[in-house]
Amino acid sequence: MKPFGAAKQILHAFRRSPLVPLILVLPLLSACVTGKADSPVERSRKALVKERMQAPLLAGSSADTNTVILFTNPQCPACREEWPIMRKFVESRPDGDTKLIVTGRGFTDDGTVGLFVAALFAEQNQALARQFLTDLMKTMPSIPKDGVGQWGGQWVAKQKQNGAAIDVERYKTNANAENLQALLAGADQTAGRYGIRYTPTVIINGKVYDGKHSLAGYTAFMKKNKPGAASPSASKSAPAGAAASKRRTIRGEYSAGGSASGSAMVFNDRESISFPNSSKDAEEMMACMGSQQCEVVYEVDAKGKPVRVISATPIK
Repeated sequence: MKPFGAAKQILHAFRRSPLVPLILVLPLLSACVTGKADSPVERSRKALVKERMQAPLLAGSSADTNTVILFTNPQCPACREEWPIMRKFVESRPDGDTKLIVTGRGFTDDGTVGLFVAALFAEQNQALARQFLTDLMKTMPSIPKDGVGQWGGQWVAKQKQNGAAIDVERYKTNANAENLQALLAGADQTAGRYGIRYTPTVIINGKVYDGKHSLAGYTAFMKKNKPGAASPSASKSAPAGAAASKRRTIRGEYSAGGSASGSAMVFNDRESISFPNSSKDAEEMMACMGSQQCEVVYEVDAKGKPVRVISATPIK
Protein backbone atom coordinates (compact mmCIF):
# COMPACT_ATOMS: atom_id res chain seq x y z
CA MET A 1 0.00 0.00 0.00
CA LYS A 2 1.35 3.42 -0.94
CA PRO A 3 1.91 5.79 1.99
CA PHE A 4 -0.75 8.30 0.90
CA GLY A 5 -3.44 5.62 0.58
CA ALA A 6 -2.45 4.24 3.96
CA ALA A 7 -2.60 7.72 5.46
CA LYS A 8 -6.19 8.27 4.37
CA GLN A 9 -7.26 4.89 5.73
CA ILE A 10 -5.47 5.30 9.05
CA LEU A 11 -7.07 8.70 9.62
CA HIS A 12 -10.42 6.92 9.99
CA ALA A 13 -9.17 5.59 13.32
CA PHE A 14 -9.30 9.18 14.61
CA ARG A 15 -13.01 9.62 13.96
CA ARG A 16 -14.13 8.99 17.53
CA SER A 17 -11.45 11.19 19.06
CA PRO A 18 -12.52 14.58 20.47
CA LEU A 19 -9.07 15.87 19.52
CA VAL A 20 -9.43 15.61 15.77
CA PRO A 21 -12.02 17.34 13.57
CA LEU A 22 -14.12 15.23 11.20
CA ILE A 23 -12.57 16.93 8.16
CA LEU A 24 -9.48 14.79 8.69
CA VAL A 25 -11.22 11.70 7.33
CA LEU A 26 -11.58 13.43 3.96
CA PRO A 27 -8.88 13.19 1.30
CA LEU A 28 -6.02 15.64 1.56
CA LEU A 29 -7.28 17.19 -1.68
CA SER A 30 -10.13 18.80 0.21
CA ALA A 31 -7.67 21.32 1.61
CA CYS A 32 -6.87 22.46 -1.92
CA VAL A 33 -10.38 23.54 -2.92
CA THR A 34 -11.09 26.01 -0.14
CA GLY A 35 -9.65 28.88 -2.15
CA LYS A 36 -7.67 30.06 0.86
CA ALA A 37 -3.94 30.34 0.28
CA ASP A 38 -1.48 29.93 3.14
CA SER A 39 0.76 32.84 4.03
CA PRO A 40 4.53 32.40 3.54
CA VAL A 41 4.94 32.06 7.30
CA GLU A 42 2.27 29.35 7.47
CA ARG A 43 3.78 27.49 4.51
CA SER A 44 7.16 27.55 6.25
CA ARG A 45 5.61 26.28 9.49
CA LYS A 46 3.84 23.44 7.70
CA ALA A 47 7.02 22.44 5.88
CA LEU A 48 8.94 22.34 9.16
CA VAL A 49 6.30 20.18 10.87
CA LYS A 50 6.19 17.81 7.90
CA GLU A 51 9.97 17.48 8.02
CA ARG A 52 9.82 16.68 11.73
CA MET A 53 7.20 14.01 11.09
CA GLN A 54 9.66 12.11 8.90
CA ALA A 55 11.98 11.64 11.86
CA PRO A 56 10.08 12.48 15.08
CA LEU A 57 12.44 13.59 17.84
CA LEU A 58 11.20 12.36 21.22
CA ALA A 59 14.37 13.47 22.97
CA GLY A 60 17.19 15.89 22.24
CA SER A 61 17.74 18.20 19.29
CA SER A 62 19.07 17.80 15.78
CA ALA A 63 22.44 19.21 16.88
CA ASP A 64 23.03 16.59 19.59
CA THR A 65 26.15 14.44 19.26
CA ASN A 66 24.72 10.90 19.20
CA THR A 67 21.77 9.68 17.17
CA VAL A 68 19.53 6.84 18.32
CA ILE A 69 16.69 5.54 16.17
CA LEU A 70 14.05 3.29 17.67
CA PHE A 71 11.93 1.40 15.14
CA THR A 72 9.05 0.18 17.25
CA ASN A 73 5.41 -0.94 17.35
CA PRO A 74 3.07 -0.29 20.32
CA GLN A 75 1.27 -3.58 19.56
CA CYS A 76 4.46 -5.64 19.84
CA PRO A 77 5.03 -7.23 23.31
CA ALA A 78 8.83 -7.06 22.95
CA CYS A 79 8.55 -3.37 22.04
CA ARG A 80 6.49 -2.69 25.13
CA GLU A 81 9.24 -4.29 27.23
CA GLU A 82 12.00 -2.37 25.47
CA TRP A 83 10.50 1.13 25.59
CA PRO A 84 11.04 1.79 29.35
CA ILE A 85 14.69 0.82 28.88
CA MET A 86 15.12 3.18 25.94
CA ARG A 87 13.34 6.00 27.73
CA LYS A 88 15.55 5.63 30.79
CA PHE A 89 18.64 5.47 28.58
CA VAL A 90 18.01 8.69 26.66
CA GLU A 91 16.77 10.57 29.73
CA SER A 92 19.97 9.66 31.58
CA ARG A 93 22.22 11.14 28.90
CA PRO A 94 23.68 14.65 29.42
CA ASP A 95 22.07 17.60 27.66
CA GLY A 96 23.29 17.90 24.08
CA ASP A 97 24.54 14.31 24.01
CA THR A 98 21.81 12.18 22.44
CA LYS A 99 18.78 12.65 20.21
CA LEU A 100 16.13 9.94 19.95
CA ILE A 101 14.08 9.40 16.80
CA VAL A 102 11.07 7.12 17.24
CA THR A 103 9.47 5.65 14.15
CA GLY A 104 7.85 2.43 12.98
CA ARG A 105 4.45 0.92 12.18
CA GLY A 106 1.79 -1.03 14.02
CA PHE A 107 0.44 -4.47 13.21
CA THR A 108 -2.83 -2.65 12.51
CA ASP A 109 -3.84 0.99 12.09
CA ASP A 110 -4.21 1.36 15.86
CA GLY A 111 -0.48 0.88 16.41
CA THR A 112 0.43 3.34 13.67
CA VAL A 113 -2.08 5.87 14.98
CA GLY A 114 -0.38 5.65 18.39
CA LEU A 115 3.01 6.47 16.88
CA PHE A 116 1.48 9.35 14.91
CA VAL A 117 -0.05 10.84 18.05
CA ALA A 118 3.30 10.54 19.85
CA ALA A 119 4.97 12.37 16.95
CA LEU A 120 2.34 15.12 17.09
CA PHE A 121 2.93 15.60 20.80
CA ALA A 122 6.71 15.58 20.28
CA GLU A 123 6.34 18.51 17.92
CA GLN A 124 5.30 20.67 20.89
CA ASN A 125 6.54 18.80 24.00
CA GLN A 126 9.02 15.91 23.94
CA ALA A 127 8.49 14.93 27.58
CA LEU A 128 4.75 14.76 26.96
CA ALA A 129 5.33 12.55 23.92
CA ARG A 130 7.51 10.15 25.89
CA GLN A 131 4.91 9.91 28.64
CA PHE A 132 2.15 9.33 26.09
CA LEU A 133 4.13 6.50 24.50
CA THR A 134 4.83 5.01 27.94
CA ASP A 135 1.14 5.02 28.89
CA LEU A 136 0.11 3.75 25.45
CA MET A 137 2.55 0.84 25.63
CA LYS A 138 1.17 -0.14 29.05
CA THR A 139 -2.47 0.17 27.99
CA MET A 140 -2.34 -1.07 24.39
CA PRO A 141 -3.38 -4.69 25.10
CA SER A 142 -6.63 -3.51 26.70
CA ILE A 143 -7.59 -0.84 24.15
CA PRO A 144 -10.49 -1.99 21.91
CA LYS A 145 -9.98 -2.24 18.16
CA ASP A 146 -10.04 1.18 16.48
CA GLY A 147 -10.00 2.73 19.95
CA VAL A 148 -6.63 4.47 20.11
CA GLY A 149 -8.09 7.80 18.98
CA GLN A 150 -10.74 7.66 21.68
CA TRP A 151 -8.24 6.58 24.33
CA GLY A 152 -5.87 9.34 23.26
CA GLY A 153 -8.59 11.96 23.70
CA GLN A 154 -9.29 10.74 27.22
CA TRP A 155 -5.56 10.71 27.97
CA VAL A 156 -5.18 14.34 26.89
CA ALA A 157 -8.21 15.42 28.93
CA LYS A 158 -6.66 13.81 32.00
CA GLN A 159 -3.27 15.43 31.35
CA LYS A 160 -4.88 18.87 31.01
CA GLN A 161 -6.73 18.35 34.27
CA ASN A 162 -3.36 17.68 35.88
CA GLY A 163 -2.00 20.96 34.53
CA ALA A 164 -0.11 19.78 31.44
CA ALA A 165 0.46 22.48 28.81
CA ILE A 166 -1.09 20.98 25.68
CA ASP A 167 -1.96 23.13 22.68
CA VAL A 168 -4.97 21.17 21.37
CA GLU A 169 -5.53 23.52 18.42
CA ARG A 170 -1.94 23.10 17.31
CA TYR A 171 -2.40 19.34 17.60
CA LYS A 172 -5.56 19.46 15.47
CA THR A 173 -3.87 21.60 12.83
CA ASN A 174 -0.93 19.21 12.50
CA ALA A 175 -3.02 16.00 12.59
CA ASN A 176 -3.55 15.82 8.84
CA ALA A 177 -3.02 13.32 6.06
CA GLU A 178 0.08 15.07 4.71
CA ASN A 179 1.92 14.78 8.02
CA LEU A 180 0.81 11.18 8.48
CA GLN A 181 2.09 10.42 4.99
CA ALA A 182 5.44 11.95 5.96
CA LEU A 183 5.57 9.74 9.06
CA LEU A 184 4.85 6.60 7.04
CA ALA A 185 7.38 7.53 4.36
CA GLY A 186 10.05 8.16 6.99
CA ALA A 187 9.37 4.79 8.62
CA ASP A 188 9.54 2.99 5.28
CA GLN A 189 12.79 4.70 4.38
CA THR A 190 14.36 3.80 7.72
CA ALA A 191 13.25 0.18 7.37
CA GLY A 192 14.68 -0.05 3.88
CA ARG A 193 17.93 1.73 4.66
CA TYR A 194 18.81 -0.52 7.60
CA GLY A 195 17.17 -3.72 6.41
CA ILE A 196 14.78 -3.79 9.38
CA ARG A 197 12.78 -7.01 9.58
CA TYR A 198 11.57 -7.02 13.18
CA THR A 199 10.63 -4.78 16.08
CA PRO A 200 12.03 -3.39 18.20
CA THR A 201 15.14 -2.46 16.24
CA VAL A 202 17.59 0.04 17.71
CA ILE A 203 20.09 1.94 15.57
CA ILE A 204 22.87 3.86 17.33
CA ASN A 205 25.02 6.25 15.30
CA GLY A 206 24.19 4.44 12.06
CA LYS A 207 24.79 0.90 13.36
CA VAL A 208 22.07 -1.65 14.09
CA TYR A 209 22.29 -2.75 17.71
CA ASP A 210 22.34 -6.55 17.97
CA GLY A 211 22.70 -7.14 21.71
CA LYS A 212 20.36 -7.51 24.66
CA HIS A 213 18.13 -4.51 25.23
CA SER A 214 19.62 -2.97 28.37
CA LEU A 215 21.07 0.28 29.65
CA ALA A 216 24.52 -1.28 29.88
CA GLY A 217 24.23 -2.69 26.36
CA TYR A 218 23.17 0.60 24.79
CA THR A 219 25.84 2.53 26.68
CA ALA A 220 28.64 0.17 25.65
CA PHE A 221 27.47 0.07 22.02
CA MET A 222 27.34 3.87 21.83
CA LYS A 223 30.81 4.14 23.33
CA LYS A 224 32.14 1.69 20.74
CA ASN A 225 30.29 3.21 17.79
CA LYS A 226 30.90 6.93 18.02
CA PRO A 227 29.41 9.39 15.52
CA GLY A 228 31.31 9.22 12.24
CA ALA A 229 33.37 6.21 13.29
CA ALA A 230 31.07 3.85 11.41
CA SER A 231 31.76 5.58 8.12
CA PRO A 232 35.39 6.68 7.85
CA SER A 233 34.85 7.74 4.27
CA ALA A 234 36.93 10.89 4.59
CA SER A 235 40.08 8.83 5.14
CA LYS A 236 39.42 6.36 2.32
CA SER A 237 40.13 6.75 -1.34
CA ALA A 238 37.36 7.80 -3.69
CA PRO A 239 35.35 5.11 -5.51
CA ALA A 240 36.76 3.56 -8.68
CA GLY A 241 36.25 5.76 -11.70
CA ALA A 242 36.19 8.92 -9.62
CA ALA A 243 39.82 9.90 -10.07
CA ALA A 244 38.80 13.33 -11.26
CA SER A 245 36.42 13.88 -8.36
CA LYS A 246 36.18 17.25 -6.65
CA ARG A 247 34.89 18.32 -3.26
CA ARG A 248 31.82 20.54 -3.06
CA THR A 249 29.54 21.90 -0.35
CA ILE A 250 25.83 22.62 -0.30
CA ARG A 251 23.83 24.35 2.41
CA GLY A 252 20.08 24.23 2.39
CA GLU A 253 16.91 22.47 3.44
CA TYR A 254 17.19 18.75 4.19
CA SER A 255 14.72 16.08 3.14
CA ALA A 256 15.19 12.48 4.25
CA GLY A 257 13.33 11.15 1.22
CA GLY A 258 13.38 14.00 -1.22
CA SER A 259 14.02 12.09 -4.45
CA ALA A 260 12.19 9.39 -6.33
CA SER A 261 14.82 6.85 -5.30
CA GLY A 262 14.28 7.65 -1.64
CA SER A 263 17.79 9.04 -1.19
CA ALA A 264 18.39 12.13 0.92
CA MET A 265 18.16 15.55 -0.71
CA VAL A 266 19.47 18.99 0.20
CA PHE A 267 18.10 21.96 -1.75
CA ASN A 268 18.13 25.75 -1.79
CA ASP A 269 17.12 28.53 -4.17
CA ARG A 270 19.91 27.68 -6.64
CA GLU A 271 20.19 23.90 -6.69
CA SER A 272 19.03 20.57 -5.32
CA ILE A 273 21.29 17.56 -4.77
CA SER A 274 20.18 13.95 -4.22
CA PHE A 275 22.87 11.95 -2.51
CA PRO A 276 23.77 8.29 -3.05
CA ASN A 277 21.79 5.91 -0.85
CA SER A 278 24.62 3.54 0.05
CA SER A 279 24.95 2.40 3.65
CA LYS A 280 28.05 4.53 4.22
CA ASP A 281 26.40 7.68 2.88
CA ALA A 282 23.31 6.91 4.96
CA GLU A 283 25.46 6.86 8.10
CA GLU A 284 26.92 10.26 7.25
CA MET A 285 23.50 11.76 6.47
CA MET A 286 22.16 10.45 9.80
CA ALA A 287 23.54 13.59 11.43
CA CYS A 288 20.90 15.69 9.65
CA MET A 289 17.86 13.56 10.53
CA GLY A 290 15.39 15.67 12.48
CA SER A 291 16.94 18.91 11.20
CA GLN A 292 15.42 21.22 8.60
CA GLN A 293 18.72 22.79 7.48
CA CYS A 294 21.93 20.93 6.69
CA GLU A 295 25.42 21.48 5.29
CA VAL A 296 26.79 18.58 3.27
CA VAL A 297 30.35 18.23 1.99
CA TYR A 298 30.50 15.74 -0.87
CA GLU A 299 32.58 14.61 -3.82
CA VAL A 300 31.52 14.61 -7.46
CA ASP A 301 32.92 12.74 -10.41
CA ALA A 302 34.19 14.29 -13.65
CA LYS A 303 30.56 14.77 -14.81
CA GLY A 304 29.54 16.56 -11.63
CA LYS A 305 27.52 13.66 -10.23
CA PRO A 306 27.69 13.15 -6.43
CA VAL A 307 29.64 9.98 -5.65
CA ARG A 308 30.39 10.19 -1.94
CA VAL A 309 29.21 12.06 1.14
CA ILE A 310 32.15 13.28 3.22
CA SER A 311 30.28 14.95 6.06
CA ALA A 312 26.83 16.19 6.99
CA THR A 313 26.25 18.82 9.67
CA PRO A 314 22.89 20.17 10.90
CA ILE A 315 22.56 23.95 10.84
CA LYS A 316 21.03 25.44 13.96
